[in-house]
Amino acid sequence: MTTEDFDGQLRKAFQDLQMQMIDTKEKLHQGDSTKHAMKQNIRIAELVKEHLSTMNEDRPVYRSVGRVFLLETVESEIKRQDEDIRVCTERIATLDRQKDYLQKSLAEAEKNLREMVQLRRS
Repeated sequence: MTTEDFDGQLRKAFQDLQMQMIDTKEKLHQGDSTKHAMKQNIRIAELVKEHLSTMNEDRPVYRSVGRVFLLETVESEIKRQDEDIRVCTERIATLDRQKDYLQKSLAEAEKNLREMVQLRRS
């Protein structure tokens, strides 16, 4: 194997690892944004649920679906808010697991890049 072949292979591997690192960082940022949105949804659902719990049970409650408003009961809306909170909490837990995996992947890619640079220097 000549030095030029080795340099070409090293350069290609370096570029591949750099692209992997960039993709991983983008996914981490996207996951953080989604997690923030889920937390905001949870806060909104909790506030709506709190407000609904102070209302009379026989009072009509309307929920918007597109351009239409659906007549609901207070109890069914509280259940729907609870379900939204549960779904968002599960999604946040999934995003946290995915973030841990991506961070490990990023650390591994950085380690491999460092090893390649050290190999090139020697």
